[in-house]
Amino acid sequence: MLSALCAQSLCAQQNENDQYKIGLAFEQNGKVEDAARIYYELYKSDPTSEMYFNDVQRSFMELKRYGALDTLIMLRMRIRPNSFSLYALLGAVKYHEGNEPAAQAAWDSALSYAGTSSPIYRQVATTMIQAQAFKEAAACYQRARAVLHDENAFDNDLSYIYTMLLDYHNATLEYIRQIRRHEMPLSIVESRMGEFTTYAEGITQALDAARHAADEDADNAGNIEIHYLYAWLLMENKSYTGAFEEYKKIDKMRNANGRDMMSFAGQALEDGAFDESLKAYHAVDEASTDDMVRAWAEFGAAHVDEELWLRENPDSIALATVVAAEYDAVAKRHPRTLWADSAALRSATILFDPVFDCPGAEQRVKSLLAIPNQISRSGAANILLGKIYTAENKLDSAALEYGLVLNMTTSAGSQNPQGVIPFRMNGGGMQITRVPNEGGGDEGVSDVRQEARYLLAELLYFGGNFDSAKVLLEECTAHVNAEYANDAIELTEIINENTAHNDAQSRDMLKQFAQAELCKRRHDFEQAIALLQNISFAGASLPIAERALIVEGDDFTHMRQFTQSLGAYRKLLDAFPESILRDRAQMRIAVLYDTRLRNPAEAIQAYEKLLADYPGSIYVDEARKRIVALRGGS
Repeated sequence: MLSALCAQSLCAQQNENDQYKIGLAFEQNGKVEDAARIYYELYKSDPTSEMYFNDVQRSFMELKRYGALDTLIMLRMRIRPNSFSLYALLGAVKYHEGNEPAAQAAWDSALSYAGTSSPIYRQVATTMIQAQAFKEAAACYQRARAVLHDENAFDNDLSYIYTMLLDYHNATLEYIRQIRRHEMPLSIVESRMGEFTTYAEGITQALDAARHAADEDADNAGNIEIHYLYAWLLMENKSYTGAFEEYKKIDKMRNANGRDMMSFAGQALEDGAFDESLKAYHAVDEASTDDMVRAWAEFGAAHVDEELWLRENPDSIALATVVAAEYDAVAKRHPRTLWADSAALRSATILFDPVFDCPGAEQRVKSLLAIPNQISRSGAANILLGKIYTAENKLDSAALEYGLVLNMTTSAGSQNPQGVIPFRMNGGGMQITRVPNEGGGDEGVSDVRQEARYLLAELLYFGGNFDSAKVLLEECTAHVNAEYANDAIELTEIINENTAHNDAQSRDMLKQFAQAELCKRRHDFEQAIALLQNISFAGASLPIAERALIVEGDDFTHMRQFTQSLGAYRKLLDAFPESILRDRAQMRIAVLYDTRLRNPAEAIQAYEKLLADYPGSIYVDEARKRIVALRGGS
């Protein structure tokens, strides 16, 4: 008989376990009503089970069966009369029912058991938060602080609660407590405060709290992060003058010799606050005793002027020359420093484009390359020198510079360095040969080497060596994330569409097109346009004619002959109704009216035509933005 009873008990236990698993499955699949029914039946079979009670209260709460849950809690209190957690739960039920006085009474009863127990305060407050009773949860934690005699207790919890209450002032004060106690890194505090500093009310309240905190710690270098927080909030609010003053205080407190002001200057420059950035750079240059910091500041000031030139009058060659001279002055005052080398490279870059002073640019780059330095080892100077040589029609010299870049970062001792495709000069023309790569693949190739590959391919293309150019272009397009991948894809398409049928006329027109592109590099726009117009006339039925019209329009734009530019683009639209370049031509027309001819009405009309005729174009988003801007933001 005993064995029969044991078997019956085991069977009942197994059935109970099976039912519980079914309930869990229902709940996981969103069938909370069915789950609640099973949980309640299981709870009735064992009212002492904490697990079943928790399942019932969770499912009833989700189903908003507050009345039934209220009754269930009162019955359970007979079993556990001194349970603070039941009083806390009862408070949540009453709050959901809209009976706030009864809820507060239940929570007060729960807290009467707390004494000096932090975990009880936290558990009751957590129940309040789950009920969306944030004000009551904040009061609970403040009550705990008074009892525990700890004004910093629960600061992390309270920062969240005050944020939910839209009380950004107190939320900021709680974050400041955490910073002062070194509980949380400043970067994480800024990230969390970023949830409300994007709102006008949020940034205003946060600034007010942080300002007072910074004043309290005005001479306390131990709490320097409070000043960083205040400075960050000023930057977020675009209050750059105030932020600059705060960074000056920080710099002085840390004896940073200008480095903190440089951080401000760089961020202000990035944000487009040029006046404040320039003031900061000049202040550092005048006050810092560190020559390297002063060189950095002078380079930064030149960078600001460069940005102002590019934004306000990018067509001004006179302003470009002034900026290049500023960089030259930095290089002269601080020789053999990274900032001097960087300034020399910037000066050379500007002198090459847009000033087109090739001798001046060449002299600066060669001086850079004459002495080993970080810039010369990067390959950037060789790339620039190769471009200068190309503009001077010294294609062999340009090829050698690009070849140096391809080889400068390869692994030593390899028969054929990683990914390098060797080339040789042959009767004044370059030939290229693929050699099996003994050293492995070309994964991780640097951007500068990719640029050198593409520019080498261009040189081959200019010389009419289309098959050899495609070998290098194939390497470029294999790295889709590289800067020149799209250019390589387009140039490959140009070559393929005009050599696919091995048609003599197509190849001849492609050679003329390539020569026109080389003329453009030499700024011989008249010769380039003559070649392009010949293509449009003699090869009107060929694919290259469409591209010739686009480039012709671009060249006329560079010569500031805008009427002729419009004529070339419109000719493409009229003559090639099926061209894939039609949206590009339409966008060029719109941009001409917008930025060159300064005719907003015509520009809007041209942008709208692009939207209407080419809704799938890659230019659609930019066209919409320009229409909004031209209409004053409406």
